[in-house]
Amino acid sequence: MSWPLSWAMRPHTTLPGHIERARQNATLGAQVLASAAATISGGDSDAIRAGQQLGAAIGRQSFTKDFELEADALGTIIAYRAGYDPVKGAKFFSRIPDPGNRFLGTHPPNAARIETVRRVAAGLQGS
Repeated sequence: MSWPLSWAMRPHTTLPGHIERARQNATLGAQVLASAAATISGGDSDAIRAGQQLGAAIGRQSFTKDFELEADALGTIIAYRAGYDPVKGAKFFSRIPDPGNRFLGTHPPNAARIETVRRVAAGLQGS
């Protein structure tokens, strides 16, 4: 039980630059889709607002999977330094539902998460 609990507590939203990158992506997405909506609708304010909202949502999601993998790498380091075997702990990902690689999904496939843990752990053990 200690592995899933410690993994959930890793600071995956406060890694350097995550909040700023998410904000930038949301802004860019809002601008792009608002512009497209303005062109298609002839400047209808409701269409532009809907484009901004959808664009912001898509933009915010664009790096979510990458953020999760970065957090998994950090969790691997934390677990290793705390004396846990992160590769053994990563078997946890085999017991939970796999989100797959869905468009606009919030989490990467479990196989990518396990591979991240293995890669980072191998680097730690070699140092």
